[in-house]
Amino acid sequence: MYLLFRSINMKLLRRFLGVNTHYYCNKRFYTRLPSVSDLKDPIKVLKHGILDGRMDNILPCPRECDVLIIGGSVVGSSIAYFLKESQNKLNVMVVEQDTAYSQASALLSAGGMRQQFSCRENIEMSQFGFEFLRRANDLLAVKGEPPPDVQFNHGGYLILADKEGADDMLKSHQLQMECGAVNMLLTQEMLKKKYPWMNVDGIEVASVGMQGEGWFDPAALLSGFKGKNKYLGITYIHGKVVGFEHKTLSDAGRVVSDEDRHIIDSVLVQLPNGDVQPVTTPLIVNAAGAWAAEIARLAGIGVDTISKNPVCSIPLPVEPRKRYVFSVHCPNGPGLDCGLITDCSQGSVYVRREGLGNNYICGMSPPSHLEPDHSDLQDVDYDYFEQEIWPRLAHRIPAFEGLKLKSGWAGYYDYNFIDQNLIIGNHPYFNNFVFSNGSTGHGLQHSPAMGRAITELVNYDEFRTVNLDAFSFNRFLEMEEDAPRDAERNVF
Repeated sequence: MYLLFRSINMKLLRRFLGVNTHYYCNKRFYTRLPSVSDLKDPIKVLKHGILDGRMDNILPCPRECDVLIIGGSVVGSSIAYFLKESQNKLNVMVVEQDTAYSQASALLSAGGMRQQFSCRENIEMSQFGFEFLRRANDLLAVKGEPPPDVQFNHGGYLILADKEGADDMLKSHQLQMECGAVNMLLTQEMLKKKYPWMNVDGIEVASVGMQGEGWFDPAALLSGFKGKNKYLGITYIHGKVVGFEHKTLSDAGRVVSDEDRHIIDSVLVQLPNGDVQPVTTPLIVNAAGAWAAEIARLAGIGVDTISKNPVCSIPLPVEPRKRYVFSVHCPNGPGLDCGLITDCSQGSVYVRREGLGNNYICGMSPPSHLEPDHSDLQDVDYDYFEQEIWPRLAHRIPAFEGLKLKSGWAGYYDYNFIDQNLIIGNHPYFNNFVFSNGSTGHGLQHSPAMGRAITELVNYDEFRTVNLDAFSFNRFLEMEEDAPRDAERNVF
């Protein structure tokens, strides 16, 4: 009877952990899992650490999977979620080096959501993302657990433009309206009437989002994705990708009609104990954020160590760029009518309220000559706030003359230095290597759309919800150095 009882509960554990539980039948691991009686209820298994990530470090690394996703923050977790929802039997594995997410771009961001972009694809991805967040309580619900609350604050972006930027704003507004966005243009006089606490000198036109814009809690979204994913049986592994193993198509037993090209056969994952585990997989998704180019190089992209095909010499044009966020308090600052204000007439400095106690967060992407060294996120340049940000804020909102700086932190943009747009889809040579990189500060709000897009590509070999063909890696193959590029203009 005991053996039958144990067998039934091991089946429950296997189902809800998504692993082969015989690895745990030794003292080292078994004593760290819930007791046998707890395993009667799989929800108790979840409560013993699956949701908060404590079990990532004790799960054995599988030797094979159907899809391996590199990067377990919101983009990688979104991709895993949509893949598993589309094919329940799919064996999905997520590898994350920083399980505390101390350097994850999304968790260190301002958490914004907007539809005011200059490229159609970005607008439509934001619209999909907003609808997903609106339904996140249901979509990411786990039986027996409180529904996730992403704490969405409905406060539209208010973007300010001077004479030089007015034409671009009008063109972007027209495109946004064509896509179904609900925005309103404001003249200087209208702006002054609507926001009496603002100095409108130098503003030619402004655009404010009336629907589907605001900000939310990035950590809550990530927690929701991870909780749901582990409930569905997706495996999260604490490890670092240190290399790839390649095979030619003929070596893999495939029929070769023309060029005997290479495919990636396995991913080398270094575990916390130093062991390197090869994981065989037919599909790899690069969701490594700011470090995506490094992963691509390891795979043979941007180097000629694996193949002499000229396509392989083209690198992934993504690099980490450091961005500061500062928290301030201003007793006489603007109230509930202060959404997320971005002043493009002054270098795109932004500010939004944080809660209801006259607290705010602010920042500004630096000009090229002030681009900071990205090697250390702990190094926050408070002089940059004093000299560059504060004077601009106080000019636009005079009450900010009396603000007090509370704290600051830094995060990364996975910056696409070619056109500041997402790079998504298969590599043209290594067909089983898929990009989801280079969002340039928009990855958090676009993560649900990226997850859906990758899933459609895997299942149907095409994008269906939002057409992202223009964002494929192929756009870099024949691009002349001085050719005009359809870059996203609204990068803040």
